[in-house]
Amino acid sequence: MNQVLNLLSASNLLRGCAYNILHIDNFEKNIEPRISQHMRMIHIIVSLCLLQGCKDAKKPSIEAQENQYLYFDQWKIKDDQFENWVKAQPKEVITRSYAVMDSSLLEPVGKLHDEYIYRFNNKGYCVYLRRNVYQDTTEAFYSYTDSGYQFREDQLTNAGREKTTIRFDKSLPVNRHSYRTLTYEKKELTDSSLTSFQPEGKVTISWPSYDQNSDSEERWYLNGRLVKIVYTEEGIGDTTYYNRDENGILLSVISKEERNIYRNNEKGDPILHLKYMGNKLYSETRVHYEYDEHGNWIRRFWITEPRAGIGFTVGQFQIREIKYR
Repeated sequence: MNQVLNLLSASNLLRGCAYNILHIDNFEKNIEPRISQHMRMIHIIVSLCLLQGCKDAKKPSIEAQENQYLYFDQWKIKDDQFENWVKAQPKEVITRSYAVMDSSLLEPVGKLHDEYIYRFNNKGYCVYLRRNVYQDTTEAFYSYTDSGYQFREDQLTNAGREKTTIRFDKSLPVNRHSYRTLTYEKKELTDSSLTSFQPEGKVTISWPSYDQNSDSEERWYLNGRLVKIVYTEEGIGDTTYYNRDENGILLSVISKEERNIYRNNEKGDPILHLKYMGNKLYSETRVHYEYDEHGNWIRRFWITEPRAGIGFTVGQFQIREIKYR
């Protein structure tokens, strides 16, 4: 029974991939009536192929799923607008952003909007993150156990005042394949979650509740890259699909409310982001890059323009300094 459910889940995921490939190639056309027949064909073919090989297929171990989950953050720039992993194992990355309103301006204009400083250990995990936004500075300190579990402490310095610890996350192993994260704010326990690993490629994160409708999040990983999230809040579930190419590069993010389609350059960085709300194109973001000899971008300009008559044009010019080992 579990095998059947897994096969159906896999075929549904591939249906989503094909659906979005059609939308990428035809995003200015109404192709909805032509999709359903393709989807039925793909669903049948994929299901038959998977059933043919299910006897010989081996489920990935729980240890493999755990490693994929922890690997997701290696050499990853946190809080970036797009998924962003750095190459050549740098030790420090500094990103400075300037607001830009004119797409013809490819130089920093006006005052510095924000500055982010990332430092990595030899394994590729971020050990220090500093955010300077206007007069506020937030510092996050990370440490890790040998198995990759994270400890985090946030400190805030506001307009020259003394540093204060505003948040502290501590991850404690519960058993061989699960751990609990405790969150403290100003020394008071404010939240806790339980993360469990399962051999089908699923990572479950749950938050305790006093009623039967506890919030939870199921994350599915493939080769260290996130491919699906099922989030349940107050008994209501919502699924988000992360469709990727064979190299793990993100092609689209699809949920019930919106579709985000990405076109990428030869380095795997997005150069076009189309956001749909329902069947209507809501906004269009175009991105330009300059790279260093390691293949990391050092100058990036992006501008978002509304396409549904709502909102206004916004843009940012960013400069990165990268220190290598």
